[in-house]
Amino acid sequence: MRGAEEQPDLRRWEQPSGTLRLYEQYHLPTTDAPREYNIACAFAVHAAVIGNNLHLPFGGQTLRLNLWQLILGPSSDYRKSTTIAQARRTIRRLYDGQVDAAPLLPDEFSREALLKRLSDRPQGLLTYSEFSGALAQFSRDYMAGTKETLSDLYDGPSAYERTIGAQSFTIRDACISILAASQTEWFLEKLKSGDVRGGFLARFTFWPAFAKKYTLALPPEPDAHIGSQLVAGLNEIRAVKGSIELSTDVRTRYARWLTSHEKELRGIERVADLSPFWCRLSVTALKYAAILQVSHDRSRLVSRDSLDGAISLTEFLKASLRHLFAEEFAFGKVMQDRQRVLRYIRDHAGCKRRDILRNCNILVKELWPILGTLKEEGRVLEGAGETYWPEGADVPGDAQPKDRPDASDCPDCGRRHSPDADCIRKVVGFPS
Repeated sequence: MRGAEEQPDLRRWEQPSGTLRLYEQYHLPTTDAPREYNIACAFAVHAAVIGNNLHLPFGGQTLRLNLWQLILGPSSDYRKSTTIAQARRTIRRLYDGQVDAAPLLPDEFSREALLKRLSDRPQGLLTYSEFSGALAQFSRDYMAGTKETLSDLYDGPSAYERTIGAQSFTIRDACISILAASQTEWFLEKLKSGDVRGGFLARFTFWPAFAKKYTLALPPEPDAHIGSQLVAGLNEIRAVKGSIELSTDVRTRYARWLTSHEKELRGIERVADLSPFWCRLSVTALKYAAILQVSHDRSRLVSRDSLDGAISLTEFLKASLRHLFAEEFAFGKVMQDRQRVLRYIRDHAGCKRRDILRNCNILVKELWPILGTLKEEGRVLEGAGETYWPEGADVPGDAQPKDRPDASDCPDCGRRHSPDADCIRKVVGFPS
């Protein structure tokens, strides 16, 4: 039986000693944000600090350790913006007195301004507290081509040349990381199918959180000693330069995981949408392994433990992708309404039709086709008394569906009702 995709959980993931752990020990006690956000921000800070100092040889390419990460949550009390602000403060503190060297890119820019800034300093971190606003901004005339430019720069080309009007720009050894956040429904409203199947969003990893474990009324001050250790460790990382190396044992382990990773994609629902994201995760896993190693002991030689930690983290990201595409991502109003109705029924088993109408902001004539589709897909069951239950629910005996002898499928509305009952298609004025 196909139930709701299991929600991913990162609580059991353990990271080694080092600056990544110090980041979590410093910031996590000061907010009730989910741990997923803290870990995503920690990796973003490390990727920004490393910049183009380190690279990973990869089939003739030079891969930088830049990361594009998007944290998602249902509401503002998940502290998404808080965690991004913590990341920015960490970088500012690290580069205190060296403003020009700080790898923080401006929050707002035109395409020309971004290219000029990167021509001077080809590395940095872009941050967005509400990424849906950035997606809308990228659609404006003066930002045309920005998503394509960022996508081209993601892979860190040795030289990137563009001419806009009378201005020519040359960017060498680009290394751009992105840390963004969004309220999930707002993000979906701005999302288009072309964004998913195109190359821009496929470069992101998605870090959703589905539940807050606790509420922190009065956040305490961070531990100053841990903060000093964190800054000292990050300064050491700034000095590490060169090529990332993989031992034969690590290469063998990675190859074995990669084979399993690629096979796993076969047979997954919505494989065409998932494939661009899924395939890029294999390289992202290597980036995480390198960052874990440098965070732990400043070594450029990736250990088996670091690779295993990166693979475990990537498995969480894969589970997040499966969940988001199965339960959240939808394009167009009809499919978004369908997902909203399905989530409501799963969260409120046994709800009545009027409850769905009131809470999902949907019209009667829009609801009937959605309920019919969900029933045909086997995702919901209509019980007695016009109640609705998610598949697999333990439906009480008095709510079990009962077919009446005189009931039949109506040719007008498709519902099963007796001949003397009002046809819903006629009641709400469906076209004939």
